[in-house]
Amino acid sequence: MPAAERTWAALDLGSNSFHLIIVERQGASFTVVERLKEKVQLLGGFKDGQIQDDAYLRGLACIRRFAQRLADVPREHIRALGTFALREASNSDQFIATVSDILGLSAQVISGEQEAQMVYQAVHWTAPQQRADSRVVIDIGGGSTEVACGAEDIAVLCQSVAAGCVAYKDRFFAPGSSQASGYVRAKQAAVQAMQALQVNLPAGASVFGTSGTIESMQTVLRANGWAWDSITLRGLQNVEADIVEERWLVNAGLPGLSPDRVDIFPAGAAILQACFEVFGIEEMKFVDVSLLHGISMRIFKTLTPGYPGRVPRQRGPLWQQNRKPNRCRIHPLSKGLSKRVPAWALPACNNWQCDLM
Repeated sequence: MPAAERTWAALDLGSNSFHLIIVERQGASFTVVERLKEKVQLLGGFKDGQIQDDAYLRGLACIRRFAQRLADVPREHIRALGTFALREASNSDQFIATVSDILGLSAQVISGEQEAQMVYQAVHWTAPQQRADSRVVIDIGGGSTEVACGAEDIAVLCQSVAAGCVAYKDRFFAPGSSQASGYVRAKQAAVQAMQALQVNLPAGASVFGTSGTIESMQTVLRANGWAWDSITLRGLQNVEADIVEERWLVNAGLPGLSPDRVDIFPAGAAILQACFEVFGIEEMKFVDVSLLHGISMRIFKTLTPGYPGRVPRQRGPLWQQNRKPNRCRIHPLSKGLSKRVPAWALPACNNWQCDLM
């Protein structure tokens, strides 16, 4: 089979970032051969129900760059889907029409429930099987948060609420405003939004999180020694205390936090903390999949003749990243050693005498 025939691509026109993955089917798994992301912030400055001109132009410029990379991918193998910002904007039809012309295909806008379902399916086919009878998937985006619950490959409950890190940043963290008060107000709003969903998590359910907000939180918790391989309620409480008591000035950067997420981190942290408190979550596992992977699975279902309705569960990873080998090997640090190193290093640092004049 020619390479083009086994290659497809998915575009996520998100409220914070636009994403593109190019995927190949190889044997019993799918290989992501390329993954691109641009921070567009389509929802940034959202006013009077419209995408603002600067965000509108950023979005189209990004699509033109993506189109160059997609030149050799068959149009019927590409899907482009818009989410919250394009669901809400009164000028979204014009934007989607222009995106469709640039890409040479029909871009679409999906509902929050459809978004939740596709993210859930991506997690289902990627996360390790758990003993729990049910799983919950939470995805915090730029404009909305999606929650899906189920046990098999189809979620039985999919809900979406207008609580996202870009929208909350604009609403509660205006330039020059208090970080602490902004966080408190953002969390209060997020708690009210999550309570309105009336989601009752099944006892013993495995909880998974996707999206940049949740990935960023995991790296921050790990970098500060507050969690190792999961996001915990206690770790989130440590983050919250440092933000509210302003021991951290988030805009100056945090250990483990990517610079491109500094501006939206407090808003995302408030929403995630609200999810933990309202839904009674003690621990969440981050899964490195997204709506893009769910879109890819839908394309596969459409393009595979005689598709039986679901992808057979495979042994080993369903998704693989085609990454070049790194000459620098990273060796894991034990939890015990990670706690002892600061105890050794801090007294030595305190004894340093530096003359900076």
